Amino acid sequence: MSEINVYLKNNEAKECCFFTYNYLEHKIDENLISKGCYKFSVGKNNNPNLSYETIPFLTLTYKTDEDGKLTNENITASGYKLNLIGSSSATYSIISKYLGVDWDQILKFINTRSDIAFAPTM
Repeated sequence: MSEINVYLKNNEAKECCFFTYNYLEHKIDENLISKGCYKFSVGKNNNPNLSYETIPFLTLTYKTDEDGKLTNENITASGYKLNLIGSSSATYSIISKYLGVDWDQILKFINTRSDIAFAPTM
């Protein structure tokens, strides 16, 4: 069994790299599947059912083929915007510390209670 993991690099290009993680062997495949870039942003909330004025997002931009599979082919990359509302405070702390993101604008969205333990490894 394997699945795709994305790694965000703290560099000027804001690169993201996609690798396969093999759970049976407990290791990351050395072969890069694809590369892209990422961006954190805050957007205005248009949903009246949410009490937030703004919503934090992570946008990943990468290449996929006509079947939606990651690729390194010479095609135009597409952006995929992910809503970060509901992420644990540990997630925001890790992003801030290791990727240099300033969360001052969106601190009110951080859930200070977390039922999970988050222990990143480097």
